[in-house]
Amino acid sequence: MNTIPHFDISRQHQKLRPALDEAYDRVLSKSWFVLGEEVKAFEKEFGEYLGVKHCIGCGNGTDALELALKAAGIKAGDEVIVPANTWVSLAESVINVGASPVFADALPGEYTIDPASVQRCISKTTRAIIVVHQYGQPAHVNELLEIRDAHKLVLIEDCAHAHGAVYQEKNVGTIGDFGCFSFYPTKNLGCLGDGGAVVTNDDEYAATVRLVGNHGQPARDVHKVAGRNSRLHELQAAFLRSKLPLLDQWNTRRRSIATYYMYGLDRSMYRLPQVGDPDYAVFHQYVIQTDDRENLIRHLDRGGVGVAIHYPAPINELSPYRSFRTDPEGLSVCSSEKSSILSLPMFPELTDDEVQRVIHTLNNFRG
Repeated sequence: MNTIPHFDISRQHQKLRPALDEAYDRVLSKSWFVLGEEVKAFEKEFGEYLGVKHCIGCGNGTDALELALKAAGIKAGDEVIVPANTWVSLAESVINVGASPVFADALPGEYTIDPASVQRCISKTTRAIIVVHQYGQPAHVNELLEIRDAHKLVLIEDCAHAHGAVYQEKNVGTIGDFGCFSFYPTKNLGCLGDGGAVVTNDDEYAATVRLVGNHGQPARDVHKVAGRNSRLHELQAAFLRSKLPLLDQWNTRRRSIATYYMYGLDRSMYRLPQVGDPDYAVFHQYVIQTDDRENLIRHLDRGGVGVAIHYPAPINELSPYRSFRTDPEGLSVCSSEKSSILSLPMFPELTDDEVQRVIHTLNNFRG
């Protein structure tokens, strides 16, 4: 019996091999590998796809967050409110600019940050909020915009899971002050290595992101500020250009798989994700909850179904981050859901037969 993987990027790349080979040859023939025509073209194409004024490529998604924070002027002594139930890079980026993360709770079953928890976390030193469109589900951005405006904060959207997701007729990443994207290979739009981008409609923010990410150089050997090296590689930009025209098609397939799960899984056995509008989510992951996770994982393993856990513990429970503030009323949702969440197979190249086998195996679990 063949195993159904949780994720398999090789299927996508087998289909795309001619286009990827052509992209590789195009870059190799020019022998220009840093800040060349491929990066410029991808920045233009991805910016137009999102409907945003500026797109600046960078080294990876973590760098994108850090560059946005630096452009916003976040510094030592400032606090940045972040969700607790996501990948650690969020907290890393805040700490790396000298600021302190403050961990907010999630909405039950939605996995996105709870605006009421954000409100409770605000202090006199709060300067920014980072919202994650977790697992490809758009967060409640309008409520966060109201909080931003009321307290004169900066709102940064982490869109690492949400390329092509839409919130109230706008692409995520274009609603707050900054949108930060990762193009890690497993993302909905991924390159063949690390890559990232910052998008914004603010001219000054865009100029600062581009300046800081290129050693503080407005021109070669002219250093205006102390910057850093975070640039999207020409080859990765060329690969991304090959994939971008297929993103909507891939996201449509992800929605189709999610619909199978939504209507096929036994709701008396599993708690399914609370999705505001499945036509706007892009299902980077499809995360269910179960009260018997370890036994279920063993059952799925015997049945040849691969699964994963995103993420095993809230960031505030990891040793480097335990000293930072959390919601004063606690993180009850993140704490309770960490032991029950389970990510099912989710990638566009899954066949219908494989999806039905996943559903059948889950529904046959007896504990």
